[in-house]
Amino acid sequence: MKPTQQKQFDKASFQQSVKKHLSATYATTVEAASERQWYLAMGRALAELTTFDLLATEADERIKKAKSVNYLSLEFLIGRLTGNNLISMGLYEQITEAMAELGHNLTDLLEEERDPSLGNGGLGRLAACFMDSCAAQEFPTVGYGLHYEYGLFKQSFKDGRQQEAPDAWCGVEGYPWEVARPELAQEIGFYGHVEVVTKNGREVRKWVPGMTVKAMPWDLPIVGYESDTVYPLRLWECKAIAPFSLASFNNGDYFEAQHALIDAGNITKVLYPNDNHEKGKTLRLMQQYFHSAASVRDILRRHEAAGYTLASLPKQETIQLNDTHPTIAIPELMRILMDEKGMSWMMRGRFLQRHLRTQTTHYFQKH
Repeated sequence: MKPTQQKQFDKASFQQSVKKHLSATYATTVEAASERQWYLAMGRALAELTTFDLLATEADERIKKAKSVNYLSLEFLIGRLTGNNLISMGLYEQITEAMAELGHNLTDLLEEERDPSLGNGGLGRLAACFMDSCAAQEFPTVGYGLHYEYGLFKQSFKDGRQQEAPDAWCGVEGYPWEVARPELAQEIGFYGHVEVVTKNGREVRKWVPGMTVKAMPWDLPIVGYESDTVYPLRLWECKAIAPFSLASFNNGDYFEAQHALIDAGNITKVLYPNDNHEKGKTLRLMQQYFHSAASVRDILRRHEAAGYTLASLPKQETIQLNDTHPTIAIPELMRILMDEKGMSWMMRGRFLQRHLRTQTTHYFQKH
C-alpha cells in the first residue's frame, strides 16, 4: 500500500484545512469561532486523513485476499477518538504545534469532544479494545454496531436521587470523525407473511416483509497504532425508506404522514431501550435483528464484490459474535443462504460442516 496520508502530513496544508472547515463547514471565521468550533474543524481536517487511508486500506489487494474478521457487537465503548487517533497516527506533537500556531491549546480543544455513547460498560470496552488490537496488528477487520441517536444517559443528581437525561452524543453539528456511506445501505424487513411460489419448477416459500427499513451505514475510523491501516467501525442507523407521506399530510393526518419515519427511527433511537414491558422487549429484538441482518448482508456484499464464490465464504470470512445479542445472525445467514442464494438444506449443511471442519483443523494446527 502506498504511504498513508498520516505519514505524508504537511503542517501548512493541515492548518489550511482547519481554516477551510471553519468557514465552509461551520460558517464562522477564524476571529469569531468558538473553542468548540475550532475542535470540530480540527476533527474534520484530521478525519480527512483517516478517510483517505480507510479507502486505501479497503482497496489494498493484500486486504482483499486476506481472511477478514467481522466483529458484531451491540456495544462499542470507544471513548474520545481524537487524542487516541493522534497517538496512533504518530501526529500528537505535530498537531499540538500546528494548533498552537493557530492560537489554540490542543489539550483544551480535546476537552470539547463528546464521548460517543455507543456502549454501556465492559462488553463495549472489550469490543473497542478488540478493534484497536486488530488494527494495530493489521488483521483485516470490520466492526459492526448500531448508530444510536441517544446512547448512555446523562447522569445528574437532585435531592439525593439520580436524574437521567438523553445523551445526544452527535450533537447538532454531527460527529467529526464519522463518514456516511449511503452507497453501502441495505434494506431490512420485519413482520410480514410467507407465500408459496413456484421457482424453476420447484415449490418454494418466500417471505414477504410487512415493514421494510433502510440500514444506513456510518463509518468511524479505527486507526492502527503505528501501522499503515485504518479499518471501519460500521454503525447502522435505521431510516424509513419513504419517510414522509405527502398525501396523508395534505389530508390533515400529520402524525400518519410521518408514521414510517417514527417507527424506523425508534429502532436505533436508544442504546438498550427499557425492556420491562412487552413493547420494550419487541424493540430490543428488532434492534438485534436489524443489526445482525444488515451486517450479514454487508459481509456477503463485500465477499461477492471481491470476486469470491459462496463456497469460499468460510475461507475468507470469520464472524465473531460479542455476547448473545447478535446470535440471531446465525439463523439469518442460514435464511439468506437458502431463501435468497438458492442453497438446499443439505447443501447448507455440507457448507457449514466444511466450514466447521476447516476451522477445527486450523485451530489444532495453530495449537
